[in-house]
Amino acid sequence: MIRISDRFLKVAQRILDGDESKTAAAALEGVLLDEYLGAEEMNDLLLVLSLYAPGNGPEYYDGSKLRITLEETLSNAVLPRQDEQP
Repeated sequence: MIRISDRFLKVAQRILDGDESKTAAAALEGVLLDEYLGAEEMNDLLLVLSLYAPGNGPEYYDGSKLRITLEETLSNAVLPRQDEQP
């Protein structure tokens, strides 16, 4: 299991709360590239983010697929402990 940073969780929460903007997706992709590049546990999420373009056709992913993949990723991760958060 991969340990999730507070930064990742904060950005991910925007998407889980319903923000489907490309800006929110780009912020999450930035955290993945900064903190988890090469982490096999993040491959599915990174793929969805790289093809995230809601409303642009069936070959791209939308907000629903992004949230599902994000939830699956978080369910297989270790979340930050309260005493680790600033």
